[in-house]
Formats: sequence, structure tokens, C-alpha cells
Amino acid sequence: AGWPEDILFVKPNFVSKKKALHENLNGNKDYAVYVGRLSAEKGIEFLLSAWKNIDYPLMIIGDGPLLQNVKSSNCNNIIYAGFKSESEVDELIGSSKFLVMASTWYEGLPLVLIEAMANGKTSLNPNIGVMQSVVKDGKTGFQYVSKNKEDFVNKATLLFEDKTLLEEFSSSAFKEYSRKYTSEMSLQALERIYS
Repeated sequence: AGWPEDILFVKPNFVSKKKALHENLNGNKDYAVYVGRLSAEKGIEFLLSAWKNIDYPLMIIGDGPLLQNVKSSNCNNIIYAGFKSESEVDELIGSSKFLVMASTWYEGLPLVLIEAMANGKTSLNPNIGVMQSVVKDGKTGFQYVSKNKEDFVNKATLLFEDKTLLEEFSSSAFKEYSRKYTSEMSLQALERIYS
């Protein structure tokens, strides 16, 4: 747009830390979690189709125009939990193995990614847009090739079956959250911009 770069700043959103890092993942329930709008651009149809090839539960939280698709999916491993309050969502993310995103469009900065990190959870998300810079592939989580079922299924299954990898990613995700996305870090970034 012709604006000089030196006057433009990017300050990410933040999430107040609600829970300490789950040091012991043995107590977590054996499910992945999706939280969000049940709509085409969020990749719900892709998610429902791909999850038929995964032998572990997926909890879907949310509401939207594709609600009936979720309710009528013929996948025994999908649990539809409905719309939940913020505290209920936080609890369900905290009890999960990892977060799943399937967006087919370019997100701004999905707060649910940061909420998962604040709960010491890794995530599996498509390799498009800002999600690539929030989740470091192979370090704080996995990215899969957008709309590629085989890549998605392989990485989701690996997160369920490789406990060591899951713990490493989850620990790294929490450290990344602590370094970038807390309210304290957000305030410091804002003060730097103002100064």
C-alpha cells in the first residue's frame, strides 16, 4: 500500500495463562479436539472425511452451518460435544492429547492455537497462512499439506501413538506460548511499539 515498513508492527494476540503445563500426559483422555465454527472454510468436511481413517476419538466443539454434517457423520470415532462455554472449552482442550485445525482459508491468528499452547498442548494444522508461523513444524507441533488426507492421517496417528514425540511437542508449545503469547509478553511488545 506504499506505507514505509519501519512504521508497521505486528503484535500477536495473547491468552492469559489459565493452567500450568501438564507435566504428566498419562492422565489425559485419549482424544484429539477440534474447536471452532462448523463451516466449509474451517475444513469440517475434510476433517470428517479424513477422520474415518483414524482409529482414535476426535471431539468436535462448536456450532455452525455444517452442524448436521457433523451429527450425521458415519464415523464412530467422532464425538460431537456441542457449543461450550469458554471455561468448558479450556477444560476439554486441557484434557485432550492435541488440537486439530483444518481451515482451508487464511486465518488471522487463531486464538484456539494459543489457548492450546497455554494448556501445554501441541497441535496439528494445515501449512497455510499464519498458522505456519505460530506452530513450528516438527518442533511445537505438526503441519500437514493443506487438504491432503494421507499427510493429515499419518501425522494425527503419529501424535496418538508416539508418546515421547507428543510430550516433546507439548512441552515446546508451552515454552513458545510463555515466550510470545502471554499477557505480560503482549504488554511488553505494545510498550516497545509505543516507544
